[in-house]
Amino acid sequence: MKKVLLAVCVMVLAAGAVPAFAESKIALVNMREVLSRCDAGAKAVGEMRGMFSARQQKLNEMKQEAMAFQEQLKGKAPEKSPKSAELEAKVRKIAEEDGQLRKDIAAEEEARLKPIVEKVTGVVRAYAQEKKLTGVQDRALFLYFDPALDITEEIIKRVNQAQ
Repeated sequence: MKKVLLAVCVMVLAAGAVPAFAESKIALVNMREVLSRCDAGAKAVGEMRGMFSARQQKLNEMKQEAMAFQEQLKGKAPEKSPKSAELEAKVRKIAEEDGQLRKDIAAEEEARLKPIVEKVTGVVRAYAQEKKLTGVQDRALFLYFDPALDITEEIIKRVNQAQ
């Protein structure tokens, strides 16, 4: 008897939820694309590339140098020789430089992109209210979606107009 009552309750609740889902309207937006393609975001990304390009180039050169050095050591005795210790030191230095570069880039992104993210969020919120949407989700979280739900281009256009 309890099972039947529970089943009836579940069916009633599910039937009540169907109209709510039927009335829901969602849209999807690619936030990463909006941030990189809107005017303010593209400018910030370009400036950050310029800020860090010399350090990135230096790090790439260090990596190539370490790889060449490693090739020279191939076939030689793997014991702890001064050359293998030198290679280990180079690899540690590269790891330190890479880690610091990543931290610096993340901090700069936070500082420069946070105001743009806030602006984009405001534009998305206004768009959702205007179109009477129930929700807007980042499309990166979906394996498949109907392309008609994607509002990325419209949001980029509105963010650029809001500047």
